[in-house]
Amino acid sequence: MSRLVCRKCWAWYSDRETSCPRCRTPLVAVDTAPEPQAATPPVAPEDPTAPTAGLLPVPASAPPAGRGWALRLRLLLVVAIIVIAAVIAVLTLAPATTSADGAFSVRVPSGWNHKTDFVLPGGETPVLTLYGQVTDGIQAHIIVTNNHTDYIPLSQIEQVWPSIVARQVAGLPAGFTPLTTRMVGGTNGLSTEYRSSQVGFVFIIVDHANHTYLISYSAAASQFNRLRDGDFAGVINSWHWN
Repeated sequence: MSRLVCRKCWAWYSDRETSCPRCRTPLVAVDTAPEPQAATPPVAPEDPTAPTAGLLPVPASAPPAGRGWALRLRLLLVVAIIVIAAVIAVLTLAPATTSADGAFSVRVPSGWNHKTDFVLPGGETPVLTLYGQVTDGIQAHIIVTNNHTDYIPLSQIEQVWPSIVARQVAGLPAGFTPLTTRMVGGTNGLSTEYRSSQVGFVFIIVDHANHTYLISYSAAASQFNRLRDGDFAGVINSWHWN
């Protein structure tokens, strides 16, 4: 007599039973191999960061293709422009020019010439003479002298100012602006201006190392303001006492 078994309860029954009275599972003969059950693979928990099927993961912070090289190229261009500008500035910067008495140095503006053989009408030789362009028949110039008389304190300059101007520019009429304070190379000075319809003058008086220096600038009236605030101001700003 055949023996039947329940593969779930593993209870044995006679062949008169067809199913297990306990679990109603069909009985099988002891020599019958169990039917293979399809294995269900474990389901991994869903990963919200997992990439879409078929696509390679791309870091969220990664720039688009080619953008990294573009950024590097832009940085290199900026650096190159800075370096070129610095080189041009160094190459175009005029070397310092020292006065004949060695007391000071200045930067000569572009377009101006340093003259060493200029003599004033009274026979005085300036310690520095710079010539600019001729406009309306008038030569722009910057002249510095220091041997007018003995050392004159600024507090007394107004007393001798007319005679100093007369020696500097013969025949120049009165009409100067009031003296105002102006720094030259860190030293206090006094400045005044004269203007006419044809020409303009600036005079700066500075006392340094027991010498009274007179700095004069002149130019045609049409160019006076531009040069005064540009080239002449550049000379004064570059002034260095040695």
